[in-house]
Amino acid sequence: MDAFYASVATRERPDPADVPVIVGGGSRGVVLSANYLAGAYGVRSALPMTRARRLCPTAVVISPDFETFASVSASVLENFRRVTPLVEVVSLDEAFLDVRGSTRRLGSPVEIAEHLRAVIHDEQGITCSVGGGRVGVGGQAGQPSGQARRGRGGAAGGG
Repeated sequence: MDAFYASVATRERPDPADVPVIVGGGSRGVVLSANYLAGAYGVRSALPMTRARRLCPTAVVISPDFETFASVSASVLENFRRVTPLVEVVSLDEAFLDVRGSTRRLGSPVEIAEHLRAVIHDEQGITCSVGGGRVGVGGQAGQPSGQARRGRGGAAGGG
């Protein structure tokens, strides 16, 4: 979930592609997000920036652009609503979808998940993990691209 902000912040900046990235600001601020490379050093969201910089001194620090985050989130949610009107938004980067009514039109929950992951990657340049459960499929944008399946059902989530 936290990698959504780092993924969006770096998608148009190829320079920090293979280095740790921290999204946050100021010496007195906190980490909004960190990519997985920074996470390996122990950098997590809500960590004070001074501590994050001590843990990972080589990280590239990017100031958050909340307007862009909101725009990307709105586009991702629009893709979800094309699949089903039953979307429960948890945050900018996470939602749950009930896709049971969409399977006749779009295929199995796994096929719907694959479709959503591909569309989000193509349109937004970020990855989206999708997991399934007894109620359906769920996921988060900015996660390592993948799927998990638990039980059967037809809800999807992501953000």
